[in-house]
Order: sequence, then structure tokens, then C-alpha cells
Amino acid sequence: NLLCLLALVHIEPLVDIETVDLDRLVEAISGSVKSRRLRFPFIFGRALYDGASALFKEERDQLRHEDTMRLLGDGPQGVFQTGYFLLGPYGVHKLHHRRSLSPDTLVPLQHCADLACPLVHDVRLTTSYEPGVNRNRPALYKVLDQVSSDPSDWNGFVSDLVEDRINPYEEADRATLPYLLGDAFDDSELRAILQRGTRSADGGLSRWAEVFGVSGAVKDWLPALNRAEMMQLLLTQTDQSLVHLIDDCIRDGEIEIPAGEVRTPMVNHRARSGAWRQHSEVSDLGYRAISTNSSLTLLRLSALVRSLFDAGSAQEMDDLAWILRAVRGTTTNERLEAFLRNAEPAVVLRTLVLARRGNAEKAAAAL
Repeated sequence: NLLCLLALVHIEPLVDIETVDLDRLVEAISGSVKSRRLRFPFIFGRALYDGASALFKEERDQLRHEDTMRLLGDGPQGVFQTGYFLLGPYGVHKLHHRRSLSPDTLVPLQHCADLACPLVHDVRLTTSYEPGVNRNRPALYKVLDQVSSDPSDWNGFVSDLVEDRINPYEEADRATLPYLLGDAFDDSELRAILQRGTRSADGGLSRWAEVFGVSGAVKDWLPALNRAEMMQLLLTQTDQSLVHLIDDCIRDGEIEIPAGEVRTPMVNHRARSGAWRQHSEVSDLGYRAISTNSSLTLLRLSALVRSLFDAGSAQEMDDLAWILRAVRGTTTNERLEAFLRNAEPAVVLRTLVLARRGNAEKAAAAL
């Protein structure tokens, strides 16, 4: 049954998707994660990097299973999220928001001998082939090949169904935020963010703490959490909520970042997201997602301007048409797009953002 579940499809699906008891399946996997029968590498911060440095003096492309287990040792359980499912030391839990932070056996682990190379290179960890589910996979593939050797197109079919769930051209993509959270803040700063979150009006972090079995006064349980537990608890919140918490902590001095210091992920510094290859960074001015592609800045300005005028309001569109009365176009939207294509950024700001007090206040709030 487990072999069929892992293979999932061949010429036909190998399991009846509609009759799978997903809650029981999640519960079973969650139990194995909490008991550490299933192990995941904790890739945030320097603990795994330092462990590899102490154990292996030479460069490695891949670790044998016994070396993988020596490296993971008694270290914290890894924290990952695939779609709605978040896993970590508290097991597997289904959230209300998606995230693409999938587990992988290829992890950033060591620098090379080239002193001019700044990269933390990936090393592949190895699972055991002793369990029956791994030992018998070749037999499963042999049986499936006997059924048909034609390649299955189910993966392509499923990809077509879900390809529009993520917009790769999102101009404010925060997908790399977890790497910043895990690499650029120390334990005391993560506790400050958690402390702030438990005081929020919606109470989301406190509710998840109870789900995870952490109850009582925050001052009693928060100091005892390790880094992996704090990361799993923080990732129960949306990226937008986490950005607000980080910015609030920096603004109010609960996290102190010296002027001029810009923090970026260190071990996971190659993490990028979307078509614009955005990455996350933080300074005394707060969080931002940034790209080396300069055109993204203009796209963000255009997106900001469009958000200042309600396309469903006749009055708003009349105001916009009057502001752009000197721009050619048969419709107000055509005039707006023509103006954004040709006007200098400073002119866009003066003409549209500063045209009305309400616009300036909306832009200030967004920034």
C-alpha cells in the first residue's frame, strides 16, 4: 500500500484519491515526524553547517547514510512546508495558507577550498535503503513496466490543473522570507517576534501554540523553545503577517539593527523566487523583497498607482480621467497605461500619487 501511495500513478492512478482518509494519513505521518522515525535536516542557521565542518574535513558531494545520520544526530527536526502542510518538531499540520518550502535531500552545507568562492555548496544527504519500502521499489517498477513501459502523463496533467495557483510574475513575492527569518535573526530576536505575535489582536500564534501542545503564560513556555520549534510556530502565520511583525519589532526597538546594516540569508543565500529572482533582506528600515532586475521597480510603481484608483467606482474613474485629460486614449484605462509607459517616475508620483491626499495616504500605508 505504501509503495503504491509513493508511486501514486502509472497508466492509471494506483490509489483511489477520493477514498483516501487524508486526516488519518496526515496523523500517521505526523506521528512519525514527532517521534523522529522520519528525520528532516534543519537547514536554517549555522547549526548543520557547523556540524558538517566538525565531522567532515574534506569536501563532499554526497554523504552516505551513516554519515547523514551522524550529521543529523540529536539536532532539531527540520521545518518545511509543501502547499498547505507544515511539518517540524510539532508534527504535520494543515494551514490556511500555501507556501513552497519543500523538503529536499540536497542541502547547503559547506564552502569549497576556493577562497574566492562565496557560495555555500549543496551536499546530498542519503536515506536508508534497508526499510522494505525502499528495498522493494525496484520490484514495484518492474511490475509497472510489465503493465506498460509507456511513460505516464499524469504528472503533466496534474501540473496543468495547479499551474495557475502561483503567479511567478508577482511583483511583491515574499516566498524567500522563511530563509531570512531562519538565517538573519538570532534566537533572542525570533523570541521577540514570537512575543509580539502572541500579543496581536487576532490571537493566531497563541491558538497555534495550543494546537502544538504549548500552553500557559507565554513567559513560561517561550524561553524553553529551541530554534526549530520557534520556526515552525512562526511559519503558521502568513508571510504578510510575518513582515508586519518583523517591521513592528524593528520600529519599536525590540529588534535592534544598526543603521547601514543589511541582513540577508547566509547559509541559504542562493534562495530566489519567481520570474524576477527576488530575495529577502532586512535593515533598520524593515523588510523588503528585492531583485537585481531594475525593471521590477517600475512594475511596483505601476502596481501601486493602479491600486490607488478603484476601477469599480465611477467617481474614481472620473477623477482619474480628469487628471490624465492631456493623455491620448479612448478609455481611462488606456490613458493610464499610456501615461505609465511614457512618464518619468517622478512625474508619475507628482501626477497620480500626490494628486489627492487620499492617494498619498494609501501610498504611504503601502510603503
